[in-house]
Amino acid sequence: MATPTKTPDTTPINPPSTLNQATSCSICTFTFMSSLIQLGHRRPLEKRDVPQLPHFDDSTMVDRQYQQAMASILNEQPHLTAPHSVFSAWTAVKIAVRARGVQLFYGGFCLVLWSVCYALQPLYIKAILVEVQLKHLRLAAQEALVHYNTNATTSAAATTSTVYHNASYYLQAETTLQSLNPLTGLPPLYLFFICILTGLCQVLLLNHAFFHMFRFGFSIRLGFMNKVWEKALRLSSSGKLDPSMGNIQTLMAVDPMRIMGGAIGVHWVWLGPVLIIAAVFLMAIEIGLVSLVAVGILLVIIVIQINIVLKIKQTRRKLVSFTDKRIQLTNEILTGIRMIKSYAWEEHATLMVEEARQQELFHLKWLLYYLAGNAIVFFMAPIVIAVTTFSTYAAIYGSDQLNVPKVVAVLGYMNLMRLPMALTPKMLGAFVDSLVSYKRLGVFLFQGDEVQRR
Repeated sequence: MATPTKTPDTTPINPPSTLNQATSCSICTFTFMSSLIQLGHRRPLEKRDVPQLPHFDDSTMVDRQYQQAMASILNEQPHLTAPHSVFSAWTAVKIAVRARGVQLFYGGFCLVLWSVCYALQPLYIKAILVEVQLKHLRLAAQEALVHYNTNATTSAAATTSTVYHNASYYLQAETTLQSLNPLTGLPPLYLFFICILTGLCQVLLLNHAFFHMFRFGFSIRLGFMNKVWEKALRLSSSGKLDPSMGNIQTLMAVDPMRIMGGAIGVHWVWLGPVLIIAAVFLMAIEIGLVSLVAVGILLVIIVIQINIVLKIKQTRRKLVSFTDKRIQLTNEILTGIRMIKSYAWEEHATLMVEEARQQELFHLKWLLYYLAGNAIVFFMAPIVIAVTTFSTYAAIYGSDQLNVPKVVAVLGYMNLMRLPMALTPKMLGAFVDSLVSYKRLGVFLFQGDEVQRR
């Protein structure tokens, strides 16, 4: 009898991770992705073209880190496994931070450096504009002097008096302009190169911040999905009755995704208010007490957005509960479909599912309304703040006090507030929303009844 030949494994092997082999300069400039980008430019990418994950993001490494983090939390708080014990969402947050806190720190550090570079940009631009205006003023003074020297048709005394008057005017104007320059002493060429270099640093730092935070978010999703899968395999029959199959599916698919969404922008929850306060302080240096107008409008907008975020949290919690109810009901109907068909209960079962679905859609509709309202506030806030602030300044001090360097600097500081005002409410809502998922996952992982080992 002939021995069957073994079919060779033709499964394509993905190329090794380019991040593991990349140099510091390559990581800093993201050139380690150049080969993949060039390949995607030549032809559509396939699954076998994507490099493997780096060792630090590998599933085995992530699972080991989460196992160690959960063990350390359990050693500190052994009461967590007691039935019906109070479980805080922050305990599950500690697990994620202890397991992958390095990436969280790197992402926050890059965001802080980006914020510093972003705040300095209006100062450089203002200094360049002042130097341009000084150059034009000096040229105008020279042209005026030449004009008086070549067209002196009056007496010598009158000509001397006129020249002295204009020289005093130009000298006073030059002194006033120099007082507006926050970086007096730096040549315009140096300011230009510093501005370009700061802009390049902004781009790299912001991309590195999101690069680390996305890795942190994906690792959180992967770690909790692994733990939910392992816990579901160890659940006893009585444990499955409490967290039903529908709940386990939600914990496996929905909750880790929600936690990832809240983890990616978690630094904006604390960095956003700091940037807004810094921008208001820098505006106060430029326009004085008129900046309080911007602060007042900003406080009103913050109150509105906080109320919207709280409504989003409440609506999301209700939506999750009705989603679990619908999934549980659907699974129960599919489990007992033979009995339902035997007793002709199809219409009643359909009505039950439809009722649960209508309740879920009702809360989903209101959730979308609140999200749309939050987006409207975001787009209207910078325009309202700018128009109100400049109108108030012109009404108090006069429109002649609004010069180009001042307006550009104030607009730069208002633009500094734009990104945190856009991201902070959204990321705060995502983080608050993720706390619900953190608590659900923590209760399931620590308090679910398991099969006793023999």
